[in-house]
Amino acid sequence: MVALNKTRLGNLLKKELYWILFRILLIGLLQAFIWLLIYGNWLSFLGNLQNTVQDLLQKLVYSLIVLFLLQGFNRFLVPSVRKLFFPIVKGLTKEPLVRRRMLGQLERYISYFGYVFALLGLMSIWYSKVGPWLASFLTNIFVLIMSFMIGLFTSSVLGNVLAYWTLTHVDIFKKGDRIQIGNAFGDIIDFGFFFTKIKTSKNEIISIPNLYVVEKGLSNYSALDVVLVHIPITLNYDIDKEIVKDILIKSAMKTNGILRKEDLKPFVLFLDISYSKETGKNAITYEINAYTDKPNDLAKIRSELIENMLEGFREAGIEI
Repeated sequence: MVALNKTRLGNLLKKELYWILFRILLIGLLQAFIWLLIYGNWLSFLGNLQNTVQDLLQKLVYSLIVLFLLQGFNRFLVPSVRKLFFPIVKGLTKEPLVRRRMLGQLERYISYFGYVFALLGLMSIWYSKVGPWLASFLTNIFVLIMSFMIGLFTSSVLGNVLAYWTLTHVDIFKKGDRIQIGNAFGDIIDFGFFFTKIKTSKNEIISIPNLYVVEKGLSNYSALDVVLVHIPITLNYDIDKEIVKDILIKSAMKTNGILRKEDLKPFVLFLDISYSKETGKNAITYEINAYTDKPNDLAKIRSELIENMLEGFREAGIEI
């Protein structure tokens, strides 16, 4: 197995070396041909156009060099950066799909930087007056980028930015959606590079880091036509289960916003049987489940359902 890995590695290195040498040889031959034309005075028949043609040919060679450098950037540097960032992304999220998306977005934006610099390089070649200004501009941009990257590595900013790239391309929510992230429940009012802002049912504005959203995940109730409302309740074992089920279902049927269709009627589940040290008796945990087509009113519907449940048990003389 070791010998096989060494063979594969050797073949890979040869392939990449041939790729580089072929382009260097091609550029070298083109440059030698241009020198031959110039110093052999083979373009003298062009008269006044000789210098213009020579300058044009030289710029073509320089343009090829820029394009080959761009190819090398995408072939070698971009994958290397992906490998460099992989341990960081791995530490940010445990989901393989999210990792791939974050790394894919990072790789794409780094490639964009390469295309921008290649375009600026071609501009400096074909427009001589741009050269001095472009050199100063690129120097300042390089310093800014390095400062920015250092800042990213020394804080959680990188994770939030990568999470933003991931969330924008997953397309799982939009502004105005009713969502739940951890214990936070409300409507999305803003989605930025670093934070997702939601407005809760209590009219509070909460800013949640994008990295936290990726790690914890979210529930988007607005993306569904019908949402299930479920509330657990624990009662003593000696209470008749049929009476409890009847009270829970009637409480749900009385609640505004709960659907009453034949295939979407409320139902009760038995979740657990446990021993209560306080009462010295066994207890059963029930769960009322009911459907609603008004996800934006979920908090209000839950509150009314709980109120109806309390009223139903009080009228039946059952202590909770």
